[in-house]
Amino acid sequence: MREYIKNTQVVDAGIQKCVHLIDSFFENDGKTAFIFTSDHGMTDWGSHGSGDMHETYTPFVAWGAGIRGPLGEGKDFYHDGLSDEWKLTQVKRVDINQVDVAPLISTLIGIPFPVNSLGILPVEYLGTEWPHKALSLLTNARQILANYQRQMLQKKENTLPIFFWRFKELSSSRQAELMAMIDTLLKQNRYKDVIQVGLKIIELALKGLVYYQKHDRIILSLSIFLAFLGWISYVFVLILKDYTSFGQKSLESSVIIPEDNFSRIKCIISFVFIGSFISLLLYVQNAPVMYYAYFLLPVLLWMLVCLQWELIYSSKLHLERKNNFYKFIGLSLLSFIAMEFLVISFFKREVLSVVLWGIAVWPFFSSLTNAHKRLCLSWCVTSIILSGFPMMAVVGKDTNYNTVILAGWLFIFAVGFCARRPETGLIFNSRTVRREPYHIAVITAVQVVLLCVSTYTIQSTSRSIANKDGLPFLNQIVAWFILGISLVLPMFGSQSILTRLLNVMTSLFAPYILLSISHEGMFCLLLCIEMILWLMLEHHLSYNYSKLQDIHFVPISADPMMKKINMEISLGDFRRAYFFIFFILLAFFGTGNIASINSFNPTSVYCFLTVFNPYIMGFLMLIKILIPFLIVSCILRAINVCLKASPRALFLLILLMSDFLALHFFFLVKDSGSWLDIGTSLSHFIISITVIIFIMLLYGLAWILTSVSLKFSSFRMKRHLL
Repeated sequence: MREYIKNTQVVDAGIQKCVHLIDSFFENDGKTAFIFTSDHGMTDWGSHGSGDMHETYTPFVAWGAGIRGPLGEGKDFYHDGLSDEWKLTQVKRVDINQVDVAPLISTLIGIPFPVNSLGILPVEYLGTEWPHKALSLLTNARQILANYQRQMLQKKENTLPIFFWRFKELSSSRQAELMAMIDTLLKQNRYKDVIQVGLKIIELALKGLVYYQKHDRIILSLSIFLAFLGWISYVFVLILKDYTSFGQKSLESSVIIPEDNFSRIKCIISFVFIGSFISLLLYVQNAPVMYYAYFLLPVLLWMLVCLQWELIYSSKLHLERKNNFYKFIGLSLLSFIAMEFLVISFFKREVLSVVLWGIAVWPFFSSLTNAHKRLCLSWCVTSIILSGFPMMAVVGKDTNYNTVILAGWLFIFAVGFCARRPETGLIFNSRTVRREPYHIAVITAVQVVLLCVSTYTIQSTSRSIANKDGLPFLNQIVAWFILGISLVLPMFGSQSILTRLLNVMTSLFAPYILLSISHEGMFCLLLCIEMILWLMLEHHLSYNYSKLQDIHFVPISADPMMKKINMEISLGDFRRAYFFIFFILLAFFGTGNIASINSFNPTSVYCFLTVFNPYIMGFLMLIKILIPFLIVSCILRAINVCLKASPRALFLLILLMSDFLALHFFFLVKDSGSWLDIGTSLSHFIISITVIIFIMLLYGLAWILTSVSLKFSSFRMKRHLL
């Protein structure tokens, strides 16, 4: 074995370590058992990696007393190519799970198995006689069977007999039958058959352990499912109540009479009785405190829904008129398909491109085709170009600073083009557009200069890093200065929608390219163009007679034109809510995914620091992720201002859609597999369930960037009359 290992061409670093360590232990003449394993559950650049075979399979070598030698010319039953890659096709390979190492070591050194161990003794590793192998595995089977019996008794003691379902595959009679079979085989010295029966007991015991650990999962999942449905129904009732005409009419015409009041009291009493009965059952079974929340929350939510039964009934009557019911079914089916695309996009980023193709042709099915052909064509072209980014590889360790620099100069050209447009009033203005004050033009010019400096800084830093000269100190100071001042400059800008959005996007793009290393700079540029076009399309669809350049970001109480807010939702509001959620997902998944955060490349922060600092790096990474979100949120606020729509109605629609995503991802949560698979499934569920809180925070930041107005009052020059 020694000569074979030393003469084998080893291509894996972990196996190479095994060779050196085993060679040092040959002096013991086989009197000591030696086990070596190395951790390969990480990627080449230090992250936890995914469920890939090369990241979850680790080399395992056992040698010494009690370990059998290698079996030559063994057939590879795994068909995964690892034996070929490691040049070990001449020997039979036996893979084990990580938990199997503990019973193997216990058998080799002659100590009892760990009490809570669920590992299976790999008898093929043992070089002892068959009686020793059989008795060792039988001990392993009895230890796991004891764990199974303890788990069963604990669950039986804390569960009412009517709710306790036994694991039928390993009942008491089945256990006695298997143990009697083992006794008979031992008397007949059929040790190989004893091992097979012992493995069967272990298989059934492990399966039963999982069964009793998940004994309450079905009823808990059903309760959470009912809670989700109740919450979605309650949100839908709130929308019907506050933002539909027939809902408001039903509330205005309703008069509380004793009979209706008595019906509401009966409804409350019924649900209180159901809740009390559930609480009593939980108390008798000594259920954990969280079980009360799981089982009582759906009772509360459905009680709130049933209290609005009059509104639900009036909505039902409205759907039964003419063909409204079929329209509702058709729109519901279309909405379900559209939301399913968003669900799939969490797993396959390419689906976002498919949705973008559908969004690209959307204006041609509206009333904008004839009057605004150029605008519709621009939207279509930008959407199709933007759809190419989800098909690209996520931004990782590969750098392409030429693309970043190109994106910076293109954005500078775009800002210059917009500044020369008369709608902004920065350089030229028309008779219908008021010229912006001089200091607004100065601020815009300062932002353009900062953007030029950012582009040059990323170019200079990348060249210096490539030449191994490190980060120039001047570049580091400039990068931090641009990051700090860029978040403040938009607040000194104009209140006009177009000009303010131009100031916000220019300020946010300057630090973004400092944190870019590849094509994400071009993605952000195209996203900004897409958002401006979306604003213009929504403004034309609203039939708002006010021109876009005449609308301002001001508090509602300060603008008499904004006092009348549209309190009735339409299908357009559902479309805008869906577009907003989609563009938020596109801003995140367009150039990365959840796994790319786990495999964060420190190259992105080289303009700010080159010394490892997890807190500062995490802060900069968070800013990079938030900037595209803020751009989308600022556009949403601009659309709300233009359409005079209620932000609360929009948030309710977004909440309705995010709850649908959360309900879908709830059933996709994994508790097995690689750490990345488990963590990703949990991340999907958490993101979908907290998206409304995240969006409200983003909307608040967008309000600060668009509505807060600061002035250089202390720097104003005094005017004197001559």
